Amino acid sequence: MTPGLTGEGSGKYPCPECGEENLPEREFCWKCFSRLISREQAAVARQGAKTGGAAAGRIPAAAPVRAWGTAAAALLPAFITLRMLFSEGPAFIFILDHVNLAFHEAGHIIFGAFGEFSHYLGGTLSQLLWPLLCMFHFRRREESFPADLCLWWTGQNLLNISFYAADAIKQELPLVGGGVHDWTWLLTETGLISRTELVGKSIAFAGAMVCAWALARIFRRSLFPESAAD
Repeated sequence: MTPGLTGEGSGKYPCPECGEENLPEREFCWKCFSRLISREQAAVARQGAKTGGAAAGRIPAAAPVRAWGTAAAALLPAFITLRMLFSEGPAFIFILDHVNLAFHEAGHIIFGAFGEFSHYLGGTLSQLLWPLLCMFHFRRREESFPADLCLWWTGQNLLNISFYAADAIKQELPLVGGGVHDWTWLLTETGLISRTELVGKSIAFAGAMVCAWALARIFRRSLFPESAAD
């Protein structure tokens, strides 16, 4: 029996692999990630929940409240983005940037095994890699809100990196444990040290665009779910 196409639209269906119950519109099991139905069947099931589900009274009454709550929750990352964009220097975000710093330092260790260039670039790569991995994880589970938050997190890291790159010549930012400034070494090796300001602004622009895209997706899905793409 094909999940999502039979039974009540509000019911849950067991995964044939692990037995965990899933919503009928899920393409993959949320626990073991086994495929439940095809992408086309998932789209049909989601569309049915939007149209026929309302007439049958199967859409929870709390859905509008939940949607507005999601939009309200996105105001904090929106505020953080604006604060970082209009700050003259790095705007340290409590807890979040502690996590970013831990990933950055871990990147030096992980990528340092592949050579000196990878060592200095590894901190930056790690700051971007972990949010992207989290995003793909939630996308596979079809968890749109946390996936979009992780996309925003990627952009927030790009904004942080832009301050670090722009500091390559002045070297005013404190370094954990001292040592060589990553971006001074990277831009010197690549012959771009004279274009430090341009590199910083380019990374900042990319970060702003990623943050804006992520926030736009969150607000659109929350406030206009009928027009949001999957």
